[in-house]
Amino acid sequence: MLFDDESAAQPAKIIPLDPHRHRTYHYWHIFVPGLKAGQVYGYHVADPARYDWEGDLPLKRPFAETIIYELHVRGFTRHPSSGVASVKRGTYAYPPGEGSSCATASSFISGQH
Repeated sequence: MLFDDESAAQPAKIIPLDPHRHRTYHYWHIFVPGLKAGQVYGYHVADPARYDWEGDLPLKRPFAETIIYELHVRGFTRHPSSGVASVKRGTYAYPPGEGSSCATASSFISGQH
């Protein structure tokens, strides 16, 4: 769903995702020509009961007080300051460990800091 701005109550455009074209493993993705930086977007799960939430539970805080951080794993782990071994920097092969920047980011994002 694409919104005209952050105060829009309804999406300006809804783009259906096809699992055969827009899903790779557990990752959904889509390229939308013409989008600019700062585009307000959202996801809608048609039937949340059919989704495997893997034990995740809703946050117990108002959505208006919630910040969602997104990051690109390659960009986040490729710098030496990430604490990732040079052989695994910039890959999905690195499992975050205690004390690493990735673990810190993961804890911060999940609210366990």
